[in-house]
Amino acid sequence: MFLMPLISVPVMIQFPCALNVYWLTNNMISLAQSRVLKRKAVKDYLKIPEMTKWKPEDLPATYFHEELKREMATQQKKREKEQARIEREQKEAQAQEHKIRGKLLAHFEEEAK
Repeated sequence: MFLMPLISVPVMIQFPCALNVYWLTNNMISLAQSRVLKRKAVKDYLKIPEMTKWKPEDLPATYFHEELKREMATQQKKREKEQARIEREQKEAQAQEHKIRGKLLAHFEEEAK
């Protein structure tokens, strides 16, 4: 972070002079503004409320990773149940087909006699 101005100097040398003046004055004004607005007397005069300090459990994205894992596990269970249902229906269909074939074979054997 502290090296950024040093790194940006060679790049900034190539910029037009007016852009460098704008950048410098804008940064100086921003620094002054932030320093002034951090003072308690200025905050009181401008009626700027204190920053709210949230508890981690009140924040919505605090447990995002855990919720994501839980949701992924739930989705996996749903897929497994669906797959098991499909396999069960296929086995039932095969059993029904096997039963029908057995009956047909029995009828053919009776006719052949």
